[in-house]
Amino acid sequence: MATIGIFWNWSLKAYAAPETQRACLHLQDQFGQDVNVILWACWLASKKRCPTANALKHCIKITDIWQSGGVVGIRKARREIKDTPHIESASALKHQFLNLELAFERHEQLALEALPSQISPNTLNSSTKICLHNMKMVAPSTDFAHNNALETLSLTLY
Repeated sequence: MATIGIFWNWSLKAYAAPETQRACLHLQDQFGQDVNVILWACWLASKKRCPTANALKHCIKITDIWQSGGVVGIRKARREIKDTPHIESASALKHQFLNLELAFERHEQLALEALPSQISPNTLNSSTKICLHNMKMVAPSTDFAHNNALETLSLTLY
């Protein structure tokens, strides 16, 4: 039986690095990317794996459900509370929203983690190259700034 939560634990460690956090939030806020999907692509690279077309199709379904089903709305509410002055309980409420947002993201990651049986080996020769390749698969773009942000993240992680 496979261990559940390996991807979540890897993500927590990776995201703890300030430069990784900045790069992920930049991709999320500037380009609308789902950080969980980006981290999933990077995590697969740590295992020398890449997603197949079938895994990508399932990934899109999973993230659409979790993101539209709550994460985006919870994040928006949390950020609005953060920017609301003169509310005594704002800090406690913001913390509750953050915990709820993290719970949703953890469930999304558990669903993504269940996709490895649909992932095929990659012939690229370094984790950095695999990471960049994987991120371009899950977040394709012709925008230079977007691709530069992906490259920065791959170099930050590997």
